[in-house]
Amino acid sequence: RFSLYDNRSARVFTVTITELTLEDAGIYYCRIDRKIKLDEYTEVKVTVNKAEVFYGIEGGNVKIDCTYQHEYNENGKYLCRTRWIPNNALISSGDPETKGRFSLYDNRSTRVFTVTITELTQKDAGTYYCGIDIKRNVDEYTEVEVTVNKGM
Repeated sequence: RFSLYDNRSARVFTVTITELTLEDAGIYYCRIDRKIKLDEYTEVKVTVNKAEVFYGIEGGNVKIDCTYQHEYNENGKYLCRTRWIPNNALISSGDPETKGRFSLYDNRSTRVFTVTITELTQKDAGTYYCGIDIKRNVDEYTEVEVTVNKGM
């Protein structure tokens, strides 16, 4: 589940942890093994949050609230089914306000963007990612779950 990529020309290495669990939260140390000098290390705190669950009924609507930090007020926002592929967004703040069954409203004063999905089906159930477009860096994601219950 752990991988390391060393970009020597940029003098940066990236560690990726896949399939995070709550038990992965904690303090990690990124260390550079130096042969002549003392090793250099950086402490990294990893926080793992449980996905928020949103409920809807078949044929109805669901509103997904995605919160973000104040420094991302001007950044693009989007909702997708797969992380790391923002160009496959179901809807983004750069789209018209409504795109098919999806609409997005960004309330910058409360730092919440809301995506509404209409005419829900069982295929809409599952994991989604609220994305923040971070220029020249890795986008920020919050995982959410949508549960679609059978209509009455």
